Amino acid sequence: PPADDWLMYRRTYNAWGYSPLSEINKNNISGLRLAWSRAMEPGEQETTPLIHNGVMYLANPGDVIQALDAKNGDLIWEYRHGTIKSGKTRVRNIAIYEDKIFHFTKGEQHLIALHAATGALIWEVPVAGNFSSGPIVANGHIVSGRSCSPAEGPDVCFIAAYDPDNGSEIWRTRLIPRPNEPGGNTWGDLPYEERRHVGAWGVGSYDPNLNLIF
Repeated sequence: PPADDWLMYRRTYNAWGYSPLSEINKNNISGLRLAWSRAMEPGEQETTPLIHNGVMYLANPGDVIQALDAKNGDLIWEYRHGTIKSGKTRVRNIAIYEDKIFHFTKGEQHLIALHAATGALIWEVPVAGNFSSGPIVANGHIVSGRSCSPAEGPDVCFIAAYDPDNGSEIWRTRLIPRPNEPGGNTWGDLPYEERRHVGAWGVGSYDPNLNLIF
């Protein structure tokens, strides 16, 4: 991305989380002062904002997405999904692709697409599983893993990809293999139905040269 953009969770596909901007350095960092602040929704905060063309896209607890002027914090638009009241709904990230912002809601476990310029809801589809992290965009697919509790097994522990145009599921890969699949023998004699707790709770990364998701 351009040096002054931050377009994904760790900024680049290699997940370095490094900015090439050099205006702030070890010689002047002691002179930093607060430029602006803005209250967020109450709850657990683990989010990473996105920055594109001077606009900050910010996910708040409670399925609230905002677009802010990055220079002064002024609100450009706000979207409230409106199905959850509790602030204990941490979200690590949202994704931007073409003219859309993508978010997995906590209240109803839906994947939603918002218009990046206006915040208008473009489409909303139900999706399976529990999310502790948001999506990445890999080769034009919206990709996200599922977090699985110790009691959950093969049907809910998976990674899936979705079409950015309509939210339809493109593929799904289970994280608990069957006995005859690669890695299946590492579970010994444990029956497939009793295999549990292999979730992808973190945000993935992507190698566009190898076309591999990690």
